[in-house]
Amino acid sequence: GVDPVIAAAQCCHETGNLTSARSQPPQRNLAGIGATNDGAPGAAFPSLEAAVKAQVGRLIAYALPPARRTRSQQALVDIAMVAKPLDASCHGSAPTLLLLGEEPNPVPLCGWARWGKDYGARLAATANELRGLV
Repeated sequence: GVDPVIAAAQCCHETGNLTSARSQPPQRNLAGIGATNDGAPGAAFPSLEAAVKAQVGRLIAYALPPARRTRSQQALVDIAMVAKPLDASCHGSAPTLLLLGEEPNPVPLCGWARWGKDYGARLAATANELRGLV
């Protein structure tokens, strides 16, 4: 249920269009999972497939509470939580793209991005560029 253009937009945003060292082997972190501006390296993945599954699973975790997930969605969330656990209170806290940033997220200390209130808007703008809408 995750729009692939949103996942691609997040990848572009988080990796500088795949130019960051973290997005390349051996780390292959396509979505900045666990990476911080203070230099924390973030998660590492053995393959691009594993990286994509973790990214999509994490997006699902933010979008849907456990009771609303399909088995397939939960399987992806399980993969994502091995890469970097997410506090239970954050699951389902961002049912819209705009709530993915920490500041607009209604649950304290939840949000994919710990900086700025416009993370979701930036992803939406990048997605619109990828779709050719701007």
